Amino acid sequence: MDRMNASAEAFLRRFLDGTVSLEMLAEWLVVEEYDEARSAEERDTLAGVRLDVIEVMEGRAGESVVREHIRSLLPAAEQRGTRQSA
Repeated sequence: MDRMNASAEAFLRRFLDGTVSLEMLAEWLVVEEYDEARSAEERDTLAGVRLDVIEVMEGRAGESVVREHIRSLLPAAEQRGTRQSA
């Protein structure tokens, strides 16, 4: 995928910055991955993040998996300034 829309990028950056909890991210993803205004590719990408969130919430992975997945989706210039917490 070339790039997500600006609102999705902003929300994901807020998660990386620590202003959005994992639970809030999970709720947002449930809605956004079915938003038909998004491209099928973007919905699929968000669904992939949601699968990682489910793994974390079920105790099968650490939150760092979600953070790394999200970092891989954001343009490099927009990743600067995000906390590297897990």
